[in-house]
Amino acid sequence: MKTDLMMHNHSDNDINALKLNSSLNTPNNDMNTDHSIDTISAPSPIIPRIKVFGNSPSPEEIRDNYIAKNLPFILTGDACLSTNSIPWKVFDEWLVCSENGQVSQLDVEHIIRHYGEDVVPVADCSKQEYGAHPKTEMKFTEFLSRMGGGDCCLYLKDYHFVRMHEDVKLYETPAYFTSDWLNEYCVDKGKDDYRFVYLGSTGSWTPFHADVLHSFSWSANLLGRSAGFFTLQALVILANHFIEKSHSLLPISYLLMANVNKPALLGWR
Repeated sequence: MKTDLMMHNHSDNDINALKLNSSLNTPNNDMNTDHSIDTISAPSPIIPRIKVFGNSPSPEEIRDNYIAKNLPFILTGDACLSTNSIPWKVFDEWLVCSENGQVSQLDVEHIIRHYGEDVVPVADCSKQEYGAHPKTEMKFTEFLSRMGGGDCCLYLKDYHFVRMHEDVKLYETPAYFTSDWLNEYCVDKGKDDYRFVYLGSTGSWTPFHADVLHSFSWSANLLGRSAGFFTLQALVILANHFIEKSHSLLPISYLLMANVNKPALLGWR
């Protein structure tokens, strides 16, 4: 399982996202009024949103109706971002809330004071090299000072925060995703894990890709907004066939995103 902590924000401070994400070993609008889970027999063009109340739905319901069927879903409600009704520590330490209790911005001073010397991987979304964004490393302090400024669009991604700060528990993995032999194996063998923090300015993005080892992943969006496009496997195969036959130099992400306004070509949105 790959885990990402993401913050995306289209506000005046020009921060796009902070996201927590994790890749699994197995496969915030609350739109649902009926919070029971219906068995899904065929893909729907809209990813279902499931409101979490206490212990409902159960991990077994999520596993049987979605994960085992390789279907995406969105969990909503405060219970998703808390443990035993206690909000994750990340909300107190990394985020600043407004008077009405809503998360409004990053606590930059706290992050710099405690983690500013961390060397983090950063992608420049304003450039393309071989179908991907060129990446470099810099101190977290430098990234925060440059994020959203100048001619580049910087995106902190694949930041191994959990591995680098094992004594800091910013969050608890939700019960729905605790079966995680991929990260357990990596930690046991001293290999790179797949628990990441993402932080980007407005306009930052990731090209079309599959999760590591074609595993599953879960993400928690803590600040701002992010959009994702899920494509049908048949479309991926077709695009790869086109690239192979035509020897096109266009990366697959361009071929797909060029048609993103045509819903018939998208499996999920």
